[in-house]
Amino acid sequence: MRSLLLLATLLLALPAAAQPHDGPPPDGGPPPGEEEPSDEDRTRMLERVRMMRMYALTEALELDEATAAKLFPYLREGDQAIEALHEQKRAASRQLRQMAKSESYDKAAVKALIREVSDADVAIARARSQQLQGLDAVLSAEQQVKFLLVRARFEGEVREMIREERRRERGD
Repeated sequence: MRSLLLLATLLLALPAAAQPHDGPPPDGGPPPGEEEPSDEDRTRMLERVRMMRMYALTEALELDEATAAKLFPYLREGDQAIEALHEQKRAASRQLRQMAKSESYDKAAVKALIREVSDADVAIARARSQQLQGLDAVLSAEQQVKFLLVRARFEGEVREMIREERRRERGD
């Protein structure tokens, strides 16, 4: 029953996230010929995904109110920091795509933007690692293991559902 509820919730969130394409480009931007979702659409989609994650974690980790009251603000704070880093990466990627579109390449600018994308990737990985290490202050060892397993499964399911929705919208 929980799986069906989660699936239904995910399917309701997918139209806001779904943009038909053949796969994500390596820079994390939209595929060629497609626009990025608006900030409002992205915020709405992220909030829905966070709510679904909260539900999945509450169930899987069997969280009591006190632990949930510590965990979810902690995760939200980390998520906000990570999202800010993703936005920096998207901004640099947009500039690179604009250069490619206009076929106007400034070697120094390209080098600087590639460095920004690379630095953002490193900072995102570092922030995710710090977020995981900080779970030690909130969750038991058993809950930390379950958190990692639930997060991996949840992220995989969300990616697959988005892929399926995109295929469906393309008519595949």
